[in-house]
Amino acid sequence: MVWRPTKICEEYITMIDEYLLDCKDEWVKFKKWYTDWLKSSWESFEYKLDVNLPTYVWLLKYYRSKWFKINKDTLNEWKNKGKELKDSEDIFARFSVSLQELFELQEEMLLNWAISGKYNPIISKMLLNVNHGYKEVEKKEIEHSGEIKDTWSLIGALTSKRDQVVWKFLK
Repeated sequence: MVWRPTKICEEYITMIDEYLLDCKDEWVKFKKWYTDWLKSSWESFEYKLDVNLPTYVWLLKYYRSKWFKINKDTLNEWKNKGKELKDSEDIFARFSVSLQELFELQEEMLLNWAISGKYNPIISKMLLNVNHGYKEVEKKEIEHSGEIKDTWSLIGALTSKRDQVVWKFLK
């Protein structure tokens, strides 16, 4: 079996740390022009949240901006190799831990900013489901006494005239 050479080095790990430091959302001020029916116009300034959520894709773009050509499959291979080794001194294990920090930061940002209303809650929910294993759970509590009563025996159990009238009304 022929192994393809890996080009992993310490610089990749420090670049992940640099990338995570750059992942900060910013409020951007922009100019907006308005025109009314009298053809008069005016400008106002509004703020928009420029989202910089840490992701695999943006990490790859960050690497490419530094002239390193790495694809997604190589990142996954290095991450999985690091998980298998479990040796804290191995470069693959340290790389895997750095990538795990990326996902933890992503999870934290999605939770905090979606709850505060700054991120779209639907997109945040989808990303938390897909990337972090969150699932929507519906809990149902069922109480049962053990007795099974059908409606005919219930009608026979009604004794007063008022109860029978009420039952006919509900029926």
